[in-house]
Amino acid sequence: LKDLDAVRPLLLVLKFGAPEVRAAATRALIAYGRAAIPGLMLACEDPDPWTRARGEAILSAIRDAEKAAPPAG
Repeated sequence: LKDLDAVRPLLLVLKFGAPEVRAAATRALIAYGRAAIPGLMLACEDPDPWTRARGEAILSAIRDAEKAAPPAG
């Protein structure tokens, strides 16, 4: 399963799901971390402003989590 294939259903839920399901999808995408970035980049190009804003917010959360994580090694 490719990373984009894994996150695509979450991106659809993010756009069309009920609020509590969208919140769960957001948490899952953040947990995917770097693997979710290609899909989120597509979300940031979506014609729907809400979807673009959520994609940008999740990308920001992933980047913040990476900065806060201890260095690997």
